[in-house]
Amino acid sequence: MPKVSVIIPVYNVEEYLEECLDSVCNQTLTDLQIVCVNDGSKDNSLAILKRYAQKDKRIDIIDSKNYGVSHARNLGLTRARGEYCYFFDSDDVLELNACELLYSICKQDNLDILYFGARSFYETKELEDLKPDYKTYYNRTHPTKELKSGVELFIYLNKNRAFRVSLPLQFLNRSFLVQHKFKFVEGIIHEDELFAIEAILEASKAKCIDDILYNRRVRDGSIMTNKLSVNNFNGQFKAMVGLLYLALHYQDNLELQNELAIRVKVLLEATKTTYRALDAEERKKILTKEKRLILKLLYTNFNYPTMLPIQEAAQFKGEKDILQLLEEKTRLIQEINNIYASKSFKIGRAVTYIPRKIRGGIQCYKDNGLSYTMDRMLDHLSLTKLNNIKSKLSSSNISNCTFNKPVFSIVIPVYNVENYLKQCLDSILNQTLNKSGYEIICVDDGSTDNSLNILKDYEKSNKNIKVLTQKNQYAGTARNLGLQYTTGQYVIFMDSDDFIDKKMLEEAYLKINKHSPDIVIVGANIYDMETNQYQKAPWLFRTQYMPKQEVFSINDIPNHIFNICTGTPWNKFFKKSFLESKHIDFPPFRSSNDLSFIFPMIAAAKSICVVDKPLYHLRRGHENNLSATKDLSGLVFFDSFRLFQNRLHSFGVYEKSKKSFINVMLTSCMYELSNIKNPELKKKAHKKFMEEYRYLFELYGQPQNYFYDPGRYQEYINLTQTYQF
Repeated sequence: MPKVSVIIPVYNVEEYLEECLDSVCNQTLTDLQIVCVNDGSKDNSLAILKRYAQKDKRIDIIDSKNYGVSHARNLGLTRARGEYCYFFDSDDVLELNACELLYSICKQDNLDILYFGARSFYETKELEDLKPDYKTYYNRTHPTKELKSGVELFIYLNKNRAFRVSLPLQFLNRSFLVQHKFKFVEGIIHEDELFAIEAILEASKAKCIDDILYNRRVRDGSIMTNKLSVNNFNGQFKAMVGLLYLALHYQDNLELQNELAIRVKVLLEATKTTYRALDAEERKKILTKEKRLILKLLYTNFNYPTMLPIQEAAQFKGEKDILQLLEEKTRLIQEINNIYASKSFKIGRAVTYIPRKIRGGIQCYKDNGLSYTMDRMLDHLSLTKLNNIKSKLSSSNISNCTFNKPVFSIVIPVYNVENYLKQCLDSILNQTLNKSGYEIICVDDGSTDNSLNILKDYEKSNKNIKVLTQKNQYAGTARNLGLQYTTGQYVIFMDSDDFIDKKMLEEAYLKINKHSPDIVIVGANIYDMETNQYQKAPWLFRTQYMPKQEVFSINDIPNHIFNICTGTPWNKFFKKSFLESKHIDFPPFRSSNDLSFIFPMIAAAKSICVVDKPLYHLRRGHENNLSATKDLSGLVFFDSFRLFQNRLHSFGVYEKSKKSFINVMLTSCMYELSNIKNPELKKKAHKKFMEEYRYLFELYGQPQNYFYDPGRYQEYINLTQTYQF
């Protein structure tokens, strides 16, 4: 048995075939079977194959009529005898040590699938200018050091936008392929999309390395560069339907379903793009009655596969089946709405009111403690006078109260702020709350000015200040480090160039003592360094979107949960036990690391309180501030926004908060795009937004009245009208 079977479909590639075969025949691993499937070539390709086969007995030729690359690969797989299979494209070039390295890694860990990287090279300068994204598209940017299951690897790569379906970048265990009876869907292009995902989800052991072992040719006349056609539409459509059924097979894994759904939605948008590129006659050919209805239902109803009714469907099925499935989904949703509106349902809710309240009270006590539970009972029973008395007792003589352990941990990342750091620290040390009630954790992020010396001086003279140091890794990493050393009940992450009102901790303490919420949000304003004036900043704290009750959660304002404030950490107190229960960190980005941490936590909180006073002072007007150096961070904001979306999925609150999320994405994306100064970077950002992220963030297709900010919406419309695809 050979160690590796290399399977090469061949069709009209006489110009490139010799270079391809040389790169395979000269591999440092010599124990190969080379299966070449001639797919009805009309040029000299078959003659070249025969000539090479005479010189190299490892070459096994299959001569077939032209049925397409999927058929050719299936034929090659039936002839394969190696321990591992590798599907290679006949116009590309393999690094000479590729098979040896891949085989040794797979054997060492007994892998089912191994992913690796590629580089692209262009036939012409015109193609390079036309398709610049291919230069790095096939790099593996998220290698894995440890083994993962296929499902784990798929989720990891897809969440990081690093999953690539390209078959020549996969090394596959043949017994694994045979055991699961994998075959390529014939008669379509984009066949990799189905095969690659189905295979990785069945794999027990999988790995990804970043070694570049494959050279992908970008040339005229290939599937990569050809004009969009009916074949593209049909391939995208069938792949989309296949992935829908695949998603339904994994009903018990919500995180996986969400990632599969993202790929379905990308294919759904691809069908739109392809359809628009076709002429009228071509459009008539492709839209059967079933296809038309499927697309209509998907465009208007489809959110995620978890919204579909449970079905047993592990294999690819036809258009009529998926149409029936989607129509069933629509019917079931209507039935559920009818049940909620019925009189018998409302009577049933009334009859079970008292038992539900008892169960709710017990659960509230378990989750939040006696103080918060009693407050909720008082609110429900309208005993406001008693509640007010309790509040007044709590606020008397608070400055004289001493604490056995800190109530608050204030974490401050510090980087080159020697001119503002003392004002920041003094504003904390001069709080009306007794110093025994809080600790200050300062993390110097590799400052090159006098900041660290200032911190050390304050640490010597103040017992409640602790100074940590790290190399320059940005604020998110510094916050994560500081969090590890906190001992307080609540944590706030301040910025080292800002300062606070002397009563901020006291006001937060009163809310905490009364309600024990997961989060307390305080008001903020802007301190303008040029004018030495304080300016109102209503967007930092939007009371118009907040409910009337003192304690609220996403359940009270699902459509506005992210619109009540900005996604910044510095005016928010988090219960530490709540933070620890969610197991997330600040991402290590230079900027935009806040939103993907703060907003998911707000969405997950069971109880939120606010202090409607401008107690946090945000400094503006100095050039070291990150907001003044946006271009240095590149397009990392897209990664942060995507992480935000993924975390909402993992917390199970995406559907509930989706309208608020989409509105935040509109304002945030327009803000970030408008603040890019570098023309090339702006052009790249516009391309990514228009061709990828507006679909992923579900901005595309929403009506004007869906959005809260008409100004940002008009910016978005202007961009869509001027952008050249």
